[in-house]
Amino acid sequence: MNSRSVNGAVTSTAPLPFSNQSWDRIVESFALPPQQRRIIEALLRGMRPKEIAADLGISLATVRTHLSRIFKRFGVKDRFELLLSLCTEAQRENSRGRCHPL
Repeated sequence: MNSRSVNGAVTSTAPLPFSNQSWDRIVESFALPPQQRRIIEALLRGMRPKEIAADLGISLATVRTHLSRIFKRFGVKDRFELLLSLCTEAQRENSRGRCHPL
C-alpha cells in the first residue's frame, strides 16, 4: 500500500509494518509516552520529521527532541537503526509475525 498522497505527503493512516499486537507489546515493554509513540508510528509510516511536526501540530525542534530521546531509549543513533530495531523487536514479540518492507 502506498502511504503517499498525490501531492507526495505521507498519510498518517498508512498501515504499520507489523501487527498492532506486536506494536502494543513494544510500546509497553519500552514504556513509551504517548507523544513518542505517535512520533515513532509516523516514522514507521514513512513520514519525515518536518511532516510529523505539521501532522502533530508541534515544532520541528520538538520532534527532534523527541527523536533524540527515542534514540537514547532504544540505544540507536538514527532513524534507520530505530526502524531496524523496531522490526527486530516485533519479530521477537511475535514469532509468527514478519516485519514487512518499509
